[in-house]
Amino acid sequence: MRARRRRSGALTWLASVAVLTLVACGTPTVKAAEQSPSVAAGQSLTLYTSVTQDTIDAVVGGYQKAHPGSKVTVFRAPTGQLNARIAADQRSGGLRADAIWGTDPLSMQSYTDQHLLAPWPLPQLTSVPEQYRKPEFWGTRLLYLVIVARKDLKPQPTSWADLTSPAYRAKVALPDPAFAGSAFAALGYFSQAPGMGMDFYRALRLNGAKQVASVPDVVTEVAQGRYQLGITLDSGARTSVKKGSPIVIVWPKPDAIVLYSPIAMTARPTH
Repeated sequence: MRARRRRSGALTWLASVAVLTLVACGTPTVKAAEQSPSVAAGQSLTLYTSVTQDTIDAVVGGYQKAHPGSKVTVFRAPTGQLNARIAADQRSGGLRADAIWGTDPLSMQSYTDQHLLAPWPLPQLTSVPEQYRKPEFWGTRLLYLVIVARKDLKPQPTSWADLTSPAYRAKVALPDPAFAGSAFAALGYFSQAPGMGMDFYRALRLNGAKQVASVPDVVTEVAQGRYQLGITLDSGARTSVKKGSPIVIVWPKPDAIVLYSPIAMTARPTH
């Protein structure tokens, strides 16, 4: 019975964290029925996440301020390293996280397929549009993959297809799909997009595009001039622009790649 109560408490905290992610990321309204429930003092939650540190700090700080005495232990790493941590947990006795907050729905679906996630406990969270909700996880915010380019680059790209142009030979930086969840989502998009498919990646390789580790690395490499353009998230590029980096954001044709950052409750046993 005590184990059940502890598990019930973890679900309560997870719901609180999830609602706070919506508030922190600018969701217009959260209905009264969706407000975070009370949390017992001194209880704890373990969160595994690939979300940026500043976002995690803001959400966890707000949560702990609202629930004095509670504790949130965070393991934060890029998606590839997060997957490695989850696999290591499974080999050594089972998943240790109460919640997983990821960067892309494809990775979260893989956790569902491995039976690592439990059904989401709050089906009344209707402020999240249906297309961003699954039985086991739901979106907290939208992310946009765009092209980042040097200000002085001529000509400027206008479409995803432009990245394979001879004009940009050996000038394009790509994030690693095995390392970054958003890059994995981009791979999924391009593999299915009409007229692109895996041939698009083959064309990028033949055109001398280079793979760097993370999405932020693309911004850094372009800003410092090692590459002239690349694929990245608009949020990181905007931050760099505000700091005066000599880069511009291109919303490529036919459009940016949109993905949602999902959160889920794990299916940890109660014993």
